[in-house]
Amino acid sequence: MFLIPLDRKPDWRRPPLVTLGLILANVLVFLLIQASEQARLEQALDYYADSGLMELERTAWLAERDRGGVEDALEPEAGPGHVYFGLRNEPDFMARLGTGEVLPSDEDHERWTRLHAEMDRHMERVVFWRWGIQPADFDLATLVTHMFLHGGADHLIGNMVFLLLVGFLVELTIGGPLLLAIYLLGGILAGAADLVVAGDRILPGIGASAAIAAMMGLYSVLFGRQQVRFFYSVGVWFDYARAPAILLLPIWLGYEVFAWLVFTDSNIDYAAHAVGLAVGALGGLAIQHLLPRSIDREFLTAPEREAAEEAERDEVGRLMRELDFDAARPLLEKLLEDEPRNPELLRSLHLCTRARPSSEHYHGTANRILQLPGHDADTDRLLLDVYRDYRARARPRPRLNGRMIQTLALRFCRQGALVEAEELAALMLKHRQRFPAMAAVLLGLGTALADRGHPQRAQPFLERLLALYPGGSEAEAARGLLRRLHGGAV
Repeated sequence: MFLIPLDRKPDWRRPPLVTLGLILANVLVFLLIQASEQARLEQALDYYADSGLMELERTAWLAERDRGGVEDALEPEAGPGHVYFGLRNEPDFMARLGTGEVLPSDEDHERWTRLHAEMDRHMERVVFWRWGIQPADFDLATLVTHMFLHGGADHLIGNMVFLLLVGFLVELTIGGPLLLAIYLLGGILAGAADLVVAGDRILPGIGASAAIAAMMGLYSVLFGRQQVRFFYSVGVWFDYARAPAILLLPIWLGYEVFAWLVFTDSNIDYAAHAVGLAVGALGGLAIQHLLPRSIDREFLTAPEREAAEEAERDEVGRLMRELDFDAARPLLEKLLEDEPRNPELLRSLHLCTRARPSSEHYHGTANRILQLPGHDADTDRLLLDVYRDYRARARPRPRLNGRMIQTLALRFCRQGALVEAEELAALMLKHRQRFPAMAAVLLGLGTALADRGHPQRAQPFLERLLALYPGGSEAEAARGLLRRLHGGAV
């Protein structure tokens, strides 16, 4: 069974650095430290078979089986790997081997002790055996190291996919340091619980699954009643669904406990997964009550807000199609509170007000748009369209102050809206005392006209600049431009 949150896409403008760092650490350990794992294990198992240790242990096992002392767990043609790991999964039998109780003679016990010690030295070179958690032969450091080891590429990839999908959601909600703390705590406490649940086990426990389970428990509590989208798979049945995030916790936890009790022969440590989920859930509750300010509520509730905004946009579209502009306008103004520079919303707001060109709403909206910063193509087009409409439609006349006029004139020069720029420049020349940027506008307009192949239209503005402001830096630039246009001194 799989339940994978797919609530939203990662925002790579805010990369989850700690989550990516954990993924990188796991991948590097697998590629660099565990790279020769298989070769070392094969060397150890070759020694196990060639030294006679395997035959010695197998013979003792079969003798015990015949006496009814053990259940038959070995296949007749089992290879060295199956025999070695199979017998080490029988702690009672291995303990009796250590005492010599199940060996025919003291000589056999002495031989077994010597070969067993050498085999242990071979296995110490196998990373997962040395640094995985062995409850029956516990090393404190393995509480941390075991969660960075994996049994194969498929084990690694599966874990890292889950870590990425859940980790980035958690990290963007509470930040990297808290995520890392609960990730490590989940893995450590799940490993510690393993000492209690399977204290006589010698086979190592490895993998990031319990730590990732802590992220899943943490996610379900943090997102709580938020409706989240997730992918589920049960057997051959799979689909997407929406449900409160907290509902995933009992499903995840119930499945792990059920599997732990039922699939007793599985090599998957379901008990560790269950402990990891519980640690993450308790960590989420602790953060909510003790560190509430660490939770990014805006990110947490983003899907709900986006769904509400989408519904409002749909309603605006419907109202505008029905020409009910008075009803659409307040909805647009509400949407613009979160996106005050959205060209699409501003254009729609302008359309809602233009039917009443003498209204305060029309004048206010036009002025709001005409003072927009930014020079992207959508904003430039919106400004030009609204200016043209405002100039022709406004009643009794457009309300443009001096700062707006000269800013628009310079903007239209850069934009190539030459007719509008000339019109504004002519207006400014009539009242040039009110416009401190008059010289810059004349130079900008002359340059724009010249660059676009209109030297005759450019010349009067450049000459007027020289006449009105002969000593400024703009005048020097104008002289240079005139010399370039006419090839003579000015």
